[in-house]
Amino acid sequence: LAWLMAKLGSLGPHLHALARGDDPRPVVPDREAQSLGSEITLDEDVRGRAEILPHLRRQADRVGRRLRRAGLVAGGVRVKLKTSKFKLHTRQAALRPATDAGDMLFREGERLLEAFDLGEPMRLVGLAAFDLADAAAPIQGELFGNEARQRQHRLDRAVDALRDRFGRTAVRRGSDLED
Repeated sequence: LAWLMAKLGSLGPHLHALARGDDPRPVVPDREAQSLGSEITLDEDVRGRAEILPHLRRQADRVGRRLRRAGLVAGGVRVKLKTSKFKLHTRQAALRPATDAGDMLFREGERLLEAFDLGEPMRLVGLAAFDLADAAAPIQGELFGNEARQRQHRLDRAVDALRDRFGRTAVRRGSDLED
């Protein structure tokens, strides 16, 4: 305690108490989520864009489904990669308009991969949606070009319904099928 007080002043006793598990603040278990994410720690490290993309695609699809189930849209996407040496790298970007579509999350996540050194072996691939908002809340609409997003939304809902009824593997992407 004396060392912490000497180094940190009045913050020292507070940090000392927290380190000992003494925290009088009330636990708030039901706060609103700040983000929704999905990640996978791989059995074998992957290297390069081609090996990372299928894992990023699956995480984007999972996050999109979770957003739709929660009735939320994301205003941003974050990609998380951890190297075989346990060094964590993240990059994020805003999404406009906000979305719950796995395809849009994936496309932006794929673009973010350009900012990483993909020559390093990676053991974890993750994607998270943040800046969450109620999907039913009114938003500024687009005057033109909304048809493709509406079609994608109907397709995502149909796939969700099939998976709810027949199981998670009832509908899969062709890229997920093995030889």
